[in-house]
Amino acid sequence: MVVFDPLDHSGYPVHLDSSLPDTTPVTPISPPIQMVTIGTRLSVYWPDDDAHYNGTVTGKNSSGLYQVSYDDGDFEELDLTTEIYTLLPSTESSTPSSSSISHLFDLNTMPDTDDVDRWKMLHILDHREVGPHKTELKIQLDSGETSWLPLSIVKRSNPNLYAGYALTKRGTWANTFRRQRRQLNCLCSNIFKTSTVLYKYGFRLPRSSKEALEIDKSAGNTLWADAIHKEMCKIEKFNVFKEASSIPAGYERLRCMLIFDIKLDGTHKARLVADGSGSPVSTDSYSSVIDPDHVRLALIVATLNGLDHCMIDLEDAYLHALTKELAYTYLPPEFGTLGGRTLIFHKALYGMRTSGACFHAAKQKGILY
Repeated sequence: MVVFDPLDHSGYPVHLDSSLPDTTPVTPISPPIQMVTIGTRLSVYWPDDDAHYNGTVTGKNSSGLYQVSYDDGDFEELDLTTEIYTLLPSTESSTPSSSSISHLFDLNTMPDTDDVDRWKMLHILDHREVGPHKTELKIQLDSGETSWLPLSIVKRSNPNLYAGYALTKRGTWANTFRRQRRQLNCLCSNIFKTSTVLYKYGFRLPRSSKEALEIDKSAGNTLWADAIHKEMCKIEKFNVFKEASSIPAGYERLRCMLIFDIKLDGTHKARLVADGSGSPVSTDSYSSVIDPDHVRLALIVATLNGLDHCMIDLEDAYLHALTKELAYTYLPPEFGTLGGRTLIFHKALYGMRTSGACFHAAKQKGILY
């Protein structure tokens, strides 16, 4: 039904739905752009959400884009000549104290005067919730004054100051910032991992057992397949796993993976490790490590005093100790004879939280399996 909205002073017809509030029209016809000024209240239609969001015009940049601060704390620059929106009646509850100076922090709308530099944000002193999903920050200016500003204004004008404050606080808005930060870090990390091809000594390093077999196939050899077979034979020799028909109560699942490397002589090396981040933190996970400088000092003293000394390399050291962790895993078929089976950890595999401590405890007792 096409009617004239009494709250819309443009005189343009709009489509109204009686089931919705008068301030949230369904398909508005935008009024003339000349009626929009600083402080104008708008209801902007977002096609992706199929919903309207109320906000206040806080400024206009040199490109002609209007800066809209939404009631939920979000901020956006819009070309209102292409947007669908309607004018809302101005109310006294639209935080006039905050919006009255918010445009002063827009670098694109600041006047070209000598005293502009005094409008600088120095510190964020406090924050408060002024409505659903709407936060204001108390800002200290270099002029000595303090003022409450919408979060969106501070975030846009001084992102470093906002980020430093958000990382030290708790709340819906701060948690949202940290979650977005983690998501961005994970995205960047995944892009790097999936798009970067690593080489060492002229050989391509695979990131998974599947990729290793594909490299062998393209190169026409079995270097990586032989390395995987050698590693899995060693795992069976040391009885690292015990097969289980069912999972005992209280056992946590740990993911296992193969990591690959190339030695200086070109030998292809594969090692099976566990993802210890999935196991609970234990006080037994700490194990002391000798400082290399102390080893050098001991060798110097032995040489100066004519003492005999020797050095040994215990191959696959951790696999000589039993593990204390209650964990199981499932290996895919490409892991040889152990693939496709549910296995319980019996030895201290590399990557488990307590493997280092278990090895040192077994070594001190003189019990190496």
